[in-house]
Amino acid sequence: MSSPLLSFVWFTFGGDAACLRWSLCSVRAIAPGAARHVFFDPDQPLPPDLIWELSQEGVHIRPSAGPHGRNLNGQEHLERQLDALAAAAPPDNTGMVVKIDSDTVVQSLDWLAPALIPENPFSAIGFSATHPPQPLCGPCYALRADVPRRLRHTLAAPPQPLAFLPGLPEDHCVSTLLDATLQPLEILRLPTWPKRAFFAGYQYPDDADAPLQGLYRAISVVTFGNRSLIPGTEPEKRAAAARAMELLLDA
Repeated sequence: MSSPLLSFVWFTFGGDAACLRWSLCSVRAIAPGAARHVFFDPDQPLPPDLIWELSQEGVHIRPSAGPHGRNLNGQEHLERQLDALAAAAPPDNTGMVVKIDSDTVVQSLDWLAPALIPENPFSAIGFSATHPPQPLCGPCYALRADVPRRLRHTLAAPPQPLAFLPGLPEDHCVSTLLDATLQPLEILRLPTWPKRAFFAGYQYPDDADAPLQGLYRAISVVTFGNRSLIPGTEPEKRAAAARAMELLLDA
């Protein structure tokens, strides 16, 4: 599959603008022909200059259907997310739409290798750190282009009751829908670091410029969402995350 049959989708808000830049850069570097779609919170929008800059770069950028803040939790947000993923998906149902967080970088498409063949056997590909498999990790996962609409149909008319608590994280909700919609063999849950170098959460060192970046260069997808150990306010933590993403991509 060539990159035009790949779409990447971000759901973001103004506070993640700096991280979003580097996440977009990472995808452009490894999949230059892939479509890039950004949906931002209308109540916490991205800076106007960034919206203009990204649109000039060919990024499809628009406000989300409703406010979502930092997380897409609960059924209402899940419905909006699935509608957005369906709208952004490649027109060919053999293509893949990748949901990715603003504080996540993609350095390789090797984790998508099973979907890069004409006889793609998988409808969903993501990462799971535990055994037995737990819900797909929210920072990055891929769905075949027709799957968001299928999940939306399941959500509207579930074959069995689905328990979506108001604050349930979106990756748990998506995984619940996948299990209710697809056959088990259609879902590929890849192991994460240290078993395989497909996915890892960045562990922030005490020294932000310490030579830790090189360790992560061999990992396909790295999330910088683990900011609990970073001192400072939330904006300062997100600025530190953006700086760490920049250092990794420049390493």
